[in-house]
Amino acid sequence: MNKILIVGDNHFIDKYEGFLESQIEATKKAILDTGIAEIVFLGDVSDSRKPKPNILLAIKDLLDSLKGCKIHILRGNHDSNDKSDDGVTYLKLFESRRVKIYNHIKDVKIQGRNFSFIPHYENEEVIIKKYTMLPPETIAFGHFGYIGCINGVPDYAFSISPRDISCFSIIGHIHRNNRSGLINVVGTPYPIGFYDSELNCGTLGVLTFDESHEELDFIDINGGPRFVTKHSSQLQDLKLSENTYNVVRVLLDSDSDKYTPDLIKELISKYPIKWVDIRVVPKVDSIPKEQSGISIKQIMDKSILDQYLEKVDLPFSREDLMKVYTYIKNEN
Repeated sequence: MNKILIVGDNHFIDKYEGFLESQIEATKKAILDTGIAEIVFLGDVSDSRKPKPNILLAIKDLLDSLKGCKIHILRGNHDSNDKSDDGVTYLKLFESRRVKIYNHIKDVKIQGRNFSFIPHYENEEVIIKKYTMLPPETIAFGHFGYIGCINGVPDYAFSISPRDISCFSIIGHIHRNNRSGLINVVGTPYPIGFYDSELNCGTLGVLTFDESHEELDFIDINGGPRFVTKHSSQLQDLKLSENTYNVVRVLLDSDSDKYTPDLIKELISKYPIKWVDIRVVPKVDSIPKEQSGISIKQIMDKSILDQYLEKVDLPFSREDLMKVYTYIKNEN
């Protein structure tokens, strides 16, 4: 039986000192420990559409360290230069005889089996149309979301239905490890932020296949970033590994006297913590009575939403978000 190693969204970023190095080392070690010589990266290799030089060099060093491996990299939405679906991506810098970049849909044969590489498209009809043309014995690698893939995200955020998926598919874009019918989500190799710490991530996928059979198994990654949130009264319960890059968020009550310059030093000296994030939690009864009647309608500012939309990538359109904004204002 043949094997391919699958790596989910890496989101390489230098948000904290040593954070990027932790991501790179965890990914490299996990890949090399498997001994598998064919690797697929499912996209969102960088967290930024226009990564800084140090991120590009770190990615190059990672790919160079995987000597003897044949590497396939899908273009994710974070790898795309913009949202035009023109396929322009910094990933093309790394293309070589052993590193293949899929910035547009491409069908290839690997070890006797037909595969289809489907990168991210803002226009999801491109992906849906492709699936109507794929034979059921094909194995697809993709970077997209689908209806019902993320708890709390409304169905209209995605136009792709699980019913549109016509063959065994392994996809990126979603950070939570999951299976649904023909859809297999590997998830991220490690949490990317505090939100991811609540998800089932921290795995790689191992695809075992021949000409007529396929099976995907998940393997855990022990290194890389970890995000932990604790109230100041629960710090004695901290359980952290020496082998991970630990980012700890400490929640303090607004009337707490614990926030002193020595708090961070004390935590770092006592626990294997790389970064401490302090957040103050206001008490509900601390809000003046004269402000208690303020409604969402009064505090929602369209200009703030406009600034937000200019800076982030959303899994749904600006128009949909503005519909929700208008609805909330009208209801309040």
